[in-house]
Amino acid sequence: MSAADPPSTKTPFRQGDVVKGHYVLGPEVGAGSFGQIFSASTSTGGVRTAALKFEHMLATQPQLMNEAVVMRAMTGNKHFAKFYHHGTHRNYKFVAMELLGPSLIDVVNRKPPYRFSLHSILKIGVQGTEALMALHQAGFVHRDIKPGNLSIGNSQETAGIVYLIDFGLCKRLQTADSINSETPLNSNFRGTLRYASLRTHHGFDLGRSDDLISLLYVMIELRTGKLPWTSLKTKEEVCRMKERYLGKELVSSMPKQFEKIEEHLFTLDFFAEPDYFMIAKLMKEAAVENGLDLKQPFEWEIEMDELREDVKNQSKPDFTHTLLTQNRLQVVERLTSQSLMKQIIEDAEVQQRQKKLRSSINIPGVLPIQVQSPVLSQVIIEDIATIITTIVTITVEIHSVANTAAIIESAQAVYQTEFYIQKSCISTSPTDHARK
Repeated sequence: MSAADPPSTKTPFRQGDVVKGHYVLGPEVGAGSFGQIFSASTSTGGVRTAALKFEHMLATQPQLMNEAVVMRAMTGNKHFAKFYHHGTHRNYKFVAMELLGPSLIDVVNRKPPYRFSLHSILKIGVQGTEALMALHQAGFVHRDIKPGNLSIGNSQETAGIVYLIDFGLCKRLQTADSINSETPLNSNFRGTLRYASLRTHHGFDLGRSDDLISLLYVMIELRTGKLPWTSLKTKEEVCRMKERYLGKELVSSMPKQFEKIEEHLFTLDFFAEPDYFMIAKLMKEAAVENGLDLKQPFEWEIEMDELREDVKNQSKPDFTHTLLTQNRLQVVERLTSQSLMKQIIEDAEVQQRQKKLRSSINIPGVLPIQVQSPVLSQVIIEDIATIITTIVTITVEIHSVANTAAIIESAQAVYQTEFYIQKSCISTSPTDHARK
């Protein structure tokens, strides 16, 4: 978490709690100043396909019902999570929605060099522009576009879709007719300092072009690893640096088409409608000019599919083999983006750890002893005892499973075991701390 992020607020809810007699809470998948988000399944059992977001009924700055309104309005659009239900439970309001995969900040931090390829950046840009156009046409401005508010889908079919999430700061779109053509003032800073447009620094409210400017900042950071003002702390310092980088210098590391995109966005007034089609077209032109096919999958989709194939072909006599012989193909199909991303992160962490260990050994050709398994990744010998204990425990549990749904849940639980070396690249790299 960066210094700009508000502290998280805990709720009294725990994994296993039943909400309104229908949702069984799973592990926490997110938290913020509003409260907590839990994965959930229905009370009839099965794989967790829902997420429940909680907010105290006496919250000083309530946002949850705002989210419900926006999600309802965006029903049917592929870039927005499905809305299921909203209600109250034990002094808390909650919204039930489709469970999505990891955010782009988690995906980009899955392994070094902690940045995306140009192919992925352009795909994110096109889909992000489409999502914002849909949101704006529905009459809303997001006002907090950042990597943490862009997620991927949680299944094999949706891992290539970018979702726009977190509508707590959303506001109804204002038109020139409704407020006499004067840009509305807003003394309260809106959005996240690093990605907010200059308009909010100058004390004005945010419009459609500001959402797209924030998306531009996000794309530059995810491509280069940082923004020019990443290390700055105060609003005044960040504002001065953003003003300094107005012009072609900001997009100097991006394809030349981004010069036109930047010029277009920064010359729009508050009420002007951005040319979404032109922006998307320029990104597609950049792809063609660089020999990139935007119909090809994202880099992380390829990695996830390789992991699925590894699990499918698993033949070693370990707990994975025991699990998959009962229902191999169905388990593979239900492996989630969240679980696969955890495994990719673990693989990268172990490789980094091995690299450091190898560099400390001065005998040429001598490498640390390794244990290899497609699901458990590579780990050095000191972790074997812990792994054996985990395997035995999970194997015993799996043998007692009586139905397919529970088998699938056990498969997903593998990725949540505590023998992993570290939980996330985000917590180990100073650059990633700053990016989030």
